[in-house]
Amino acid sequence: MLIHQCLGCGKLSINRIAADDNSSKLMEIFRGSFELDLQVKEQLAASNIALLLPEDKQIVTNQLFGKGDNILL
Repeated sequence: MLIHQCLGCGKLSINRIAADDNSSKLMEIFRGSFELDLQVKEQLAASNIALLLPEDKQIVTNQLFGKGDNILL
């Protein structure tokens, strides 16, 4: 799932990823989530939204690209 935050009001919304979403871009967003500032992380936690962690990379890779052994990400 992707979490969006409205720049106007700050409201969080959750959207499912779809088969036609760009897998490479989704992986880039996943990696970027490691660098969110503390305030955003606290807001997500207060909304009962758990972020994926760097150790979840293999699960994310498998879900986005399949279980091939030769994927370099």
